[in-house]
Amino acid sequence: MLHGSAVAYDDGAAIFLAPKHTGKSTLALALTLAGARLISDDSLAVDPGAAPTVAPGIQSMRLVRDAAARLVGSLPSAPQSDGKVLLTDLPEERLETGRVPVRAIYLLTAAESIAENRAADRQPLPPPLAAAAIVGHGKIAEMLGSAEAPELLRRAARLASVVPVYRLAVVRD
Repeated sequence: MLHGSAVAYDDGAAIFLAPKHTGKSTLALALTLAGARLISDDSLAVDPGAAPTVAPGIQSMRLVRDAAARLVGSLPSAPQSDGKVLLTDLPEERLETGRVPVRAIYLLTAAESIAENRAADRQPLPPPLAAAAIVGHGKIAEMLGSAEAPELLRRAARLASVVPVYRLAVVRD
């Protein structure tokens, strides 16, 4: 289980991993509204086997109010206690219902600005750094305890050896 969001295209899934409040859900919603299909938001069930896949999961999204208003217009619900709004009514054709091959993993980072006034910058990570970053985004790693740490690292290393992992800097405005 990884802390992130994922969307599907005809050729596979893009996964976005990042700490809270970095824009995973906002990016996933923007891509979904532009034609992708939402796989899951916040929690990702990834099988790192020979051909890594991600399974559908939570298909509602918690978004900060300004991002939700910008992307969907009127706010879909009253804010929750943390100030976020819950979006639960994406059209069925915008939701993925089956396992999808993982084609890329993006580690999101917020940027004040990027060279040449670009909105985003993508840099590939070498597999050892990518594996360490994936472990850092484990959703239940703390609950499993130190005895499971070697297995989590093996799974992350397997995933990073067959799926490209990128650092994706995105300008936040």
